This record gives sequence, structure tokens and C-alpha cells, in this order.
Amino acid sequence: MNKLYVKIISVEPSILVRFASDKSKKPIDDYPPMLFGIPDITITTPEAFIESIRPQLEQYVQARDATESAQPIDVSSWIGYSASVDMQINFADPVLESQIIAAQVVPEVVL
Repeated sequence: MNKLYVKIISVEPSILVRFASDKSKKPIDDYPPMLFGIPDITITTPEAFIESIRPQLEQYVQARDATESAQPIDVSSWIGYSASVDMQINFADPVLESQIIAAQVVPEVVL
């Protein structure tokens, strides 16, 4: 199971939070903080606050960790590649199709 690490940096005027996971490439203090407001007036403890923003933090840290760990793709070997693939036929809506064709014939808007 992955761990989410959260550190409250400041509380005035809003709450500044740093976060990282056990998969993050840098220590928590090397990441810029994010600004959060208290989403609910019943939140009166730092534990409750962190629990209230945890879903957002999990999404942010997963995206950041994925970006940090992404390896560059070497596409140099793709030069000269050719392929033959089957076409996928999509049936068009005849009403929409006629509107698109009409718009191409007379591009001005008529009021």
C-alpha cells in the first residue's frame, strides 16, 4: 500500500500544504506547497482537515509521481515504419451530416 505524506506549512490566510508519497522522487520539502481552504465548518482538527482533502491529494500525487517516473520514449526506430490497418466504419447521423454539408456550402450564419 502506498503512503501519502502531508505537511501543513502555513494556516494564514488559507492552509498551505506540501505532500509526497513513498514513490515520489524528491523529499516532501522539495515540492511546492498547494493552497487549500477548509471545505467544511465542522472540521476542527488537522487530522480531519487532511482527511477532507485526501482524495484531491491522492490524485495530485499520483499524477505527479507518474510524470516524474515516466521514461522518455525512443521513437527513432519508427522511421520508415508502415502499416496496413482495417478501416472502422462509423455511421453518420443523416440529419447532422446534412447540416454539416449545408454549413460548408454557406458558411455565413443566417438569422
